[in-house]
Amino acid sequence: MSWQARVLADSLDRDAWTSARANRIGASDAGVFAKLASSPGYARSKLNNHFTGNAYTDHGNRRESFILSAKGFDRNTLLIHSENNERHVATPDGIRLDNGALILAEAKTTNKPFKTIPPKYLRQVAWQQYVLGAETTEFIWEVHEGFIPTELDPLSLIIPRNEPMIADLITIADRVLILLDAANAFSKELENVN
Repeated sequence: MSWQARVLADSLDRDAWTSARANRIGASDAGVFAKLASSPGYARSKLNNHFTGNAYTDHGNRRESFILSAKGFDRNTLLIHSENNERHVATPDGIRLDNGALILAEAKTTNKPFKTIPPKYLRQVAWQQYVLGAETTEFIWEVHEGFIPTELDPLSLIIPRNEPMIADLITIADRVLILLDAANAFSKELENVN
């Protein structure tokens, strides 16, 4: 099934997009999945995540379309589920077909130049590649000082698909989903008691 047939929501309708992600694992969730033993903590964070943004995320959102277009990508707003699990989802920043090959883009802004790509971003990219079935992602970043870009053009590099990382992320995600389901069932039981 093509990725176009697996769209769940559009982030242009923020409420629908947020609702569709609520009991699913997205790329930003998977970005923090470093080890299976920490699954209870990841589930707790997912249940108690009330972060809605700050000055840095606002700046990144404002700059995202420029960063993507500088490398030939249109901005993507679609939430897509994986072919085999509707609870594994991603909204890659950009999607492009290049000679029939699906290429994803991940756009970032940073006030500290990257010496290497942080592991949480590599995991986020790997999850998006898994969900959409892509082999490569162009990771694009723009350095800023005080929210003013320091270069005319964003920097980028190609990140290939990492199957061992994807397998680890799927294992952790499935464990987190089991814990989320148990927590939600327990919460409903408590409501019925009152």
